[in-house]
Amino acid sequence: MVKPDFTLIAEVLMLANGFITASELATKVVQVFSIASALLTQQTHYDWGLRAMKAVLVNAGEMKKRQPGLDESSAMMHALQSIVPRLVMDDVSAYLGIVADMFPQQTVPRASDDPLKLAFEEILREQHLQPLPSFVEKAMQLYQTQQLRHGVLVRVRDALASQSTAHSWLVLDGPLDPNWAENLNSALDDNKILCLSNGERILLPSNLKIFFEVAVGVD
Repeated sequence: MVKPDFTLIAEVLMLANGFITASELATKVVQVFSIASALLTQQTHYDWGLRAMKAVLVNAGEMKKRQPGLDESSAMMHALQSIVPRLVMDDVSAYLGIVADMFPQQTVPRASDDPLKLAFEEILREQHLQPLPSFVEKAMQLYQTQQLRHGVLVRVRDALASQSTAHSWLVLDGPLDPNWAENLNSALDDNKILCLSNGERILLPSNLKIFFEVAVGVD
């Protein structure tokens, strides 16, 4: 089976989006994906293929259209950051290092002055909540990811299995459906064990609380 030429495909996609330096940037993007695939940890949810690369290129193209004066390398570097939310914590620094090596003349964009971020922090304060950096960062990552993807997978299992002593809340918002609510019986009784459909049993840590937010109470 003939392997597709990722570099050529990336170049064509960028040319279609008006990139002048499409050839140079295509080579760098393909190298970032290739190096990341080889050096980062192997995770089942990682995707370093053509589909993921196309999402990054489309993101860069849309950014270029919104900000015509933005440097093309800066737009591409910022688009490559859209990969970060799906990485495990141990891989984030390594990935950002790979991107920085490919774009040595650029600096990793920071969202400290992002109007959306500032507005989100202001809303938190109005609600008498603390705009903790970790919470704000995850909120921004969730927003950025749903701008690119039709579906967003939040890794709740990590919170259940985490060894952290920090308090965590699992909030289930919506009407209670017996089809899934019954599966939580063992998690809510004294056993505090979540039984999954594949037979796995997860012990809920004492620092994790489960909240149900419903409009109508049920018997």
